[in-house]
Amino acid sequence: MRKKFLIYIAIAFALALVFTMALDNQQKNLSEKLIRLHVVGATDSQEDQKLKLKVKDEIVSQVDMLLSEAGTKADAVEILNENMDLIAAAAIRAADAEGESISVRCSLEIESFPTRQYDTFSLPAGKYTSLRVIIDQGQGHNWWCVIYPKVCSDTVVEKEDFQELGLSEDETDLITESGTEYKIKFKLLEVIEEIKTALFDK
Repeated sequence: MRKKFLIYIAIAFALALVFTMALDNQQKNLSEKLIRLHVVGATDSQEDQKLKLKVKDEIVSQVDMLLSEAGTKADAVEILNENMDLIAAAAIRAADAEGESISVRCSLEIESFPTRQYDTFSLPAGKYTSLRVIIDQGQGHNWWCVIYPKVCSDTVVEKEDFQELGLSEDETDLITESGTEYKIKFKLLEVIEEIKTALFDK
């Protein structure tokens, strides 16, 4: 009886491992198609957080123009790397319009993100390519969205919109579906990311 019980446990563990690996692979496939924008405010003061949003708006507008002809993520990465000065200038321009003077650091990095819910979709925890914009000392709250494909816009609201942007049906389901099953999937991905960070990001 004990032997049979141990066999059942082993099978259950193996199935859970396969499911977890498949889910992690699904997140990786999704992240390979996206570039996220990560704007970090100077501080959490009301004025600095308001300015952060002004900077974000100007950067999104600038990036939309820069990436209008990008056919692939690789194209987008190359364009962004070649135009960091323009992106930084957009941030400074936004601050100037508010009568503020700021320093800004812009870079493309691979960052670990927590699960993030937007108005019409959610992104699971994991590592993503990120255009990181740090205002002054960068000690304030963050603002995130996705700049490639362009889903910072309210026009992306239906599953078909995401699929037209190059996401597969499974990837679209992962980020747009709700309910207990998807909450469990997202929680598992959070746990996976925490384990990977503990083991490899030292």
